[in-house]
Amino acid sequence: MSRKKLIVIVNRSYPDSPTGYYAASFRSYLLTYGKNTYDVQVVSRENKYHQKTQSSNITKLIDSVSTSYTLIKKARRLRADYHIIMSDPGFNNLFAALLLDPHRTALWSMDIYPSAFVAKGLLKKNSSWLKLYRNIIRRKSPSWLISLGPQQTSYLREQYYTENTQFIEVPIGLKDININKQIKSIPNWYNERYIYFAYIGNMGEAHDVEFLNKWIEQMDAEKQRIVIRASGAKKYLINTSDMTKVICPDEHIPYDDMKYIDAQIVSLLPKWTHVCVPSKALTAVEIGNTIVYCGDKSSDTWQYVKDCSWYVDPNYSAKDISKVMSEITKENVSIKKQKTQSLRDALRMNHFKGYQKILTEIEKATHE
Repeated sequence: MSRKKLIVIVNRSYPDSPTGYYAASFRSYLLTYGKNTYDVQVVSRENKYHQKTQSSNITKLIDSVSTSYTLIKKARRLRADYHIIMSDPGFNNLFAALLLDPHRTALWSMDIYPSAFVAKGLLKKNSSWLKLYRNIIRRKSPSWLISLGPQQTSYLREQYYTENTQFIEVPIGLKDININKQIKSIPNWYNERYIYFAYIGNMGEAHDVEFLNKWIEQMDAEKQRIVIRASGAKKYLINTSDMTKVICPDEHIPYDDMKYIDAQIVSLLPKWTHVCVPSKALTAVEIGNTIVYCGDKSSDTWQYVKDCSWYVDPNYSAKDISKVMSEITKENVSIKKQKTQSLRDALRMNHFKGYQKILTEIEKATHE
């Protein structure tokens, strides 16, 4: 009996983190559809995502460098037949280029580095370090990359790789969510007379907290409510003081309760366009919610969800927000929600096809 091929996935946190979820998801896919050919190990530093504490830029950079080096070096020692390198911490792609065989390595760009360091203000756009970083990963490009959509693929080709670099696109945000449409219980915050907005999930550096606050400010307390359950670096900047509009549940909001949401708020600051793709948008589609999106129209997020969403330009005014808000009626929400089913099915198919393509490439590389 021939030995199983070893596939190593590298990510900072596994399995309980936003990116760790997909490391676990793809590991499960390989073990299920890999014809009992593969052993899959995940190299990680921690099993659960820990909210980053406030620290200096230099401290963050040192931590990223140290953790990436340690994880990639550990992966190398395992002598794997193939590596899938995810993008947390941010220097994973650099050390993968320096220490791993590019013909047996693929990068999964959940976030794009070093572009994210520039967006965060940790590196200057014209920094010599940035140029060196780019040159190294361009010169030692992996056999192929996993991107989150066609717009991100174009950005990666333009900024870091060549026209010859192969990409596989896998939309993220889709999860194994089963909404019980027959459930009788109703969340204690729900009243059918109101339109319900929601902000659920990370309010991090890439997201526009001012837009959310302006949205809350423009809401009509007689007609609208917003449910907020946020995490991330900017969560304490969200203005939740107006309790006539804002509902902040103490506990995690079950997916079955989220079917009562009319529209989820999703934002991405323009400087983060393509650098990351908010997964909460596709999670909202999976649940069956419509979306209010504030970000660049060229982003994969808007291109994916525009048929069931409302758009707010990043250079918004209070008048712009009020205009969009006035369009979100029960009737219009119902019309857009009907479109989420076909979109959900198409995105699920694209996600599964992406996994199939990854498996095919791994089979080619490990059977040469």
